[in-house]
Amino acid sequence: MARVRRHVALVGMTGAAVFLVPWVAWLSSSLPSRHASDQWRLAWTGFDAALVLAFAATAWTGWRNRQLVITALVVLGTLLLCDAWFDVTLSWGTGEQATSIVTAVLAEVPFAVLALLIAHRLLHEVTHYVWHLEGRPDPVVPLHRLPLIVVPDVHEH
Repeated sequence: MARVRRHVALVGMTGAAVFLVPWVAWLSSSLPSRHASDQWRLAWTGFDAALVLAFAATAWTGWRNRQLVITALVVLGTLLLCDAWFDVTLSWGTGEQATSIVTAVLAEVPFAVLALLIAHRLLHEVTHYVWHLEGRPDPVVPLHRLPLIVVPDVHEH
């Protein structure tokens, strides 16, 4: 059953990636260059609220030494990069452009890179631990070449 779920998920991800290529091309040619939104404040405060939750989840899981901190770090890094992207692109040509660029360069992008590097390092440490539990010799295979470690579903048998 786990193999079927994995296959379905991978087919879905592949389909989404293929579908999104023409979608992005269509959007880039069909969207207006300017757009006014009645929900601008809600969109930005909602996004920043998500950032607060990501920072809080990262701190909470980190202080408690939970494996879930790896996921929280990846989410945090991703949200920070998105925040930098939107701040810079949406402020381009306005009075806020310089502030957005400085904030992105000095805060959002460095914090994002740090979060992603820590997540990578922690994932490497977990992999190293499992590698040795399985009795495998050094060196541990780099993460980008390491096959997915899957625990068998005990309910399948």
